[in-house]
Amino acid sequence: MSRAIPGAALLTAALPLMSSASSGNWSTKHHNDVPWDTTSDPADLDAEVAAGAHILRFPDGSYVRAIHRQYPNSCGPSCVDMMLRCLGFDEPDTPLRLPANVDRLPGSPGDTVGVGYFGSVEHLLWLGYHRRRLQEGAQAWNSDMPQFMSPAGDLNVALSDGKVATLWPDGALPGFDFARTGRVPNWLWHGPGNGTRGDENGWDGLPGIMNYIIAGAWGRGARDARPLTVHSRTAAEVCAFRRIVRGFIDHRIPMLLGVESGGHFNVIIGYRGDTEDATQPFVIYTADPLDGWGRSPGRQPGRWRRMSVTAGNLFDGGQLIYQAVLWNQTLSGVWAAEIDRRNGNHWLCGRAVPTADPLGDPLAVP
Repeated sequence: MSRAIPGAALLTAALPLMSSASSGNWSTKHHNDVPWDTTSDPADLDAEVAAGAHILRFPDGSYVRAIHRQYPNSCGPSCVDMMLRCLGFDEPDTPLRLPANVDRLPGSPGDTVGVGYFGSVEHLLWLGYHRRRLQEGAQAWNSDMPQFMSPAGDLNVALSDGKVATLWPDGALPGFDFARTGRVPNWLWHGPGNGTRGDENGWDGLPGIMNYIIAGAWGRGARDARPLTVHSRTAAEVCAFRRIVRGFIDHRIPMLLGVESGGHFNVIIGYRGDTEDATQPFVIYTADPLDGWGRSPGRQPGRWRRMSVTAGNLFDGGQLIYQAVLWNQTLSGVWAAEIDRRNGNHWLCGRAVPTADPLGDPLAVP
């Protein structure tokens, strides 16, 4: 039987690793009194790698980071955007336009709106809004948000007060229609977030896009996306999540992660530490889509985060690390099945999603 480890004891055990690597430009923030570190300097990640960390990079050699800073509520799709770039599933050189009414299918007659490129955050947001209106009884979910979308599904393409320069502070503007105006359209600036639901739901929100659009109709990746609440009721559960993180990163697969009691998303891009002893230090490195804007200084993440995987930080503790989305674990050999065997569960390979999209989305047909 697994032995329960008090969260305070595990948190204390993690502090030496965090403090030993806290030189450079790392600064410490808190969520529910749980500390986490953040930086925007790639030299700080270089130092972590030199100390033994494994951290993913984009194909161009740079560390995985936000493609551009997120819109106010786009943290989830902004994270999936990074993941697609890391995996080579997006097409950044392919401009894309979709119907201005999200109920219409691509290629149908009528007004269109620029959504960046194939696999961009804007593309993913459009897909999320399209699929949400397919849920039973949800056709009018946006009826009180005219700045975002009409009750009939027409996106508000008028320009908002949001400045393009806020999202691209370095001036490297992409080829969006609105880049030349300096203002972001209302449907992007005021649009609600797309997220996840419970651990057994692989078809709503972002997991549904992963399973039935990206892996289904697009044929990129695997239809194996499922949320997983990161419990820490025993030392075995803490080690199980550590092993999962190591397996993904060692196979060059980034992970979507809900943080801060489920109110925000990051992408797990690296790890460092001991996976087999929950009393020993183990940290994860994440890319944050806020990338330095939108919050008060005491809560503001930079480009990257460093967080300890301890009982006191997970769902049953301070909830800094809340819910992961497992996706693409069945792409590379049998490593995921081996982790399930060691963990004594079926989290990676035994939670199949329905073959047919429960939402009946016509875009999900391959």
